[in-house]
Amino acid sequence: MRIRFRRSIRVMPGVKINLNKKSVGLTVGRRSMHYTVNSKGQRTTSVGLPGTGLSVQHTSGRRRQSESAVPAWADAFRSGALIIGAVVIIVVLVAILH
Repeated sequence: MRIRFRRSIRVMPGVKINLNKKSVGLTVGRRSMHYTVNSKGQRTTSVGLPGTGLSVQHTSGRRRQSESAVPAWADAFRSGALIIGAVVIIVVLVAILH
């Protein structure tokens, strides 16, 4: 059985420090759009449409050994998918709020 530990501490509005067994991270932003960097060098960008369950997430930086075999084109595809997903979410938000 695996024991997990995770703690998130709000420093100020929009800024959190995340603690777990293996690293410490800093998150800037809100639930619908945020950027996280941790002590292992992993960076995560996330964009979502609140209340819908739709979101796009891209992680870069240090990877586990089993993930290092991912071809370069797949990483580029993920980056492009993140940008396209973010644009789609922004267009939907503008349409809803306008």
